Amino acid sequence: MSEMEYKNFLGLISGAMALLAYWIYLKDVFANKTTPHTFSWLIWGLLATTAYFGQVTGRAGAGGWVTGVTALGCLLIFVVALFKGEKNIRSIDKILLAIASLSIVLLVTVRDARISTTLAIVALVIGSFMTMKKAYYKPNEETAKTFALNSIKFVPSFFALSTYSYLTVAYPVSALITNAAIVIVIVLRRK
Repeated sequence: MSEMEYKNFLGLISGAMALLAYWIYLKDVFANKTTPHTFSWLIWGLLATTAYFGQVTGRAGAGGWVTGVTALGCLLIFVVALFKGEKNIRSIDKILLAIASLSIVLLVTVRDARISTTLAIVALVIGSFMTMKKAYYKPNEETAKTFALNSIKFVPSFFALSTYSYLTVAYPVSALITNAAIVIVIVLRRK
């Protein structure tokens, strides 16, 4: 197997893990075990979209595929959440949506993917703290397996990257850490 084939294989594994994570989550939503927060999934979808285009700019190759799948998965869950999700929109949700939207606007207008990627990471971290807060108070309304897979899926993607730079690594590292932190909160609170 050539290096390119190996990287493509790892990229496919990461993407498959992401698809599995979102399938598990959606299954729990339709079984009324999980209640997605509508705004959170929209924000995560926009942030992942920004990060994906940053990775494309940074020539991430197959290592960036998982971020594209993540963007699509989050946006799909957002659409489902419009019908089956929590719609309590707080001020912080509006601020995070503004930051996510600003990151996309900057990506398109300024064409400096580093700025938009940095904004995406800031919003990701803030949004993850909000999810941790929800998981702390309502640990049974979150799907720990999804957040665990969303953390682990980035490990093979690191080895699938074609280049290593701020644009290709910063968002996946941030997402890996924040998803793992959410899992820890869910697991500890369920005990």
